[in-house]
Amino acid sequence: MPRINRLLWVLDTAVTIAPLLGLFGTIIGMVQAFNVLATNAGTQKVTGGIADALISTGAGLLIAIIAVYFVNYFNALTRQIIHQLELMKLVLINRVHGKGLGSVAAEPAVRPAPARMTAGV
Repeated sequence: MPRINRLLWVLDTAVTIAPLLGLFGTIIGMVQAFNVLATNAGTQKVTGGIADALISTGAGLLIAIIAVYFVNYFNALTRQIIHQLELMKLVLINRVHGKGLGSVAAEPAVRPAPARMTAGV
């Protein structure tokens, strides 16, 4: 497995965890807002807690959206590199066995890698 492929789990984990952390921050912010409401402290403090909750949700979603792009980009790049290496391997094997380049084009042994559109979220 290529090194780039072995490290993609980090980005995939960021895609999964970032929105969850944002939602966790939202829950904490809403609990704080309701605690302020319970003490009759005023609407300014309540809206401050709600604003904090929305900021954490937005930050989590932003991180996830950016990370999904990079996960998909590196997955596609890895598939393309592996496909090219497989074709080069076939050309080398055919040259060693004296078949030349014509037999590689006539008998495609490797199909193109399928495109993956999601990050498995």
